[in-house]
Amino acid sequence: MSYSVDAQYRWRLTFSDPAWSFTDGYSLSLVLRLGDRNYLRGRAVVTGTQTLEIRTDDELSLFSGLWTANRLQVTAGGLKFEFELISSNEVLSALLQCAMRSARGPRLKNTAPVLVSMGPSIRDEARSFANELLAHARINDAQMLPPQQAAIAWKSGLITSNLDLIEPSGILGLRDLPFRILERDSRKCREGFFFAWALEDRDQSQIARAVTVCPGADGTNFAYHIAAPRSAAGYYLLNSTMLGSGFGGALQQQLEDMDARLRAVVIRAARRNEPAEPEKKPQQEPEERPVIPLLGRD
Repeated sequence: MSYSVDAQYRWRLTFSDPAWSFTDGYSLSLVLRLGDRNYLRGRAVVTGTQTLEIRTDDELSLFSGLWTANRLQVTAGGLKFEFELISSNEVLSALLQCAMRSARGPRLKNTAPVLVSMGPSIRDEARSFANELLAHARINDAQMLPPQQAAIAWKSGLITSNLDLIEPSGILGLRDLPFRILERDSRKCREGFFFAWALEDRDQSQIARAVTVCPGADGTNFAYHIAAPRSAAGYYLLNSTMLGSGFGGALQQQLEDMDARLRAVVIRAARRNEPAEPEKKPQQEPEERPVIPLLGRD
């Protein structure tokens, strides 16, 4: 079994066996089971006579699962095999650090800081968006938290979520936001840090996703991030986090389930939250909207 990551932080999982003899381009239906978690379905694509490359619809779930699981069971066509994942988290983290050292050139160091909109009108918009999001996702136990650095935050069970509105200035596009999250979170977490990202089509639009893992003295912080376009320019950035001791598979499954519910409705909620066409009024001075750097926050 082999892991690899490229300069764009795209992960890859392959299996090989000298006893195999496949036709190049052939593929098999695949079922993966990570520890005691739910199954993941996908395809095993032949990339060499003795090599299978694994492709699933949700690579973030696959590689975050590989970070935490202690066992991997694989069923592909008539093949069945199992791996003990000894120190898999250390291997994935070491590969990421290697990729960051070789690929983290001036592109990230010289970019302008990401700016987060603040102010009363922004908090009102964030509150409206959060209400739409929670209603569509049918999250009924959410408790709103006192305003802190994020525009709005809430808690559901052991999961804390917050929402920021990102200014478009300095952002190269939606796919740029996962790399900004990588830059920010890797500064805070130097030991055992893990990151994966993906772009995903939702309701005829596109969202960016990222997952970060940061082991610490108080436990492992696991976070899912969703970025979606905002009609008034810029982006919504939704973060859901959970802290656990050792971070077992059951806790991770709760967070993944929450992330799946939120990302399934995030575009729908954003469209419902679009402001109505304003009435024409005499021209007046524009409202001053303070912004704070996302990367400068602790």
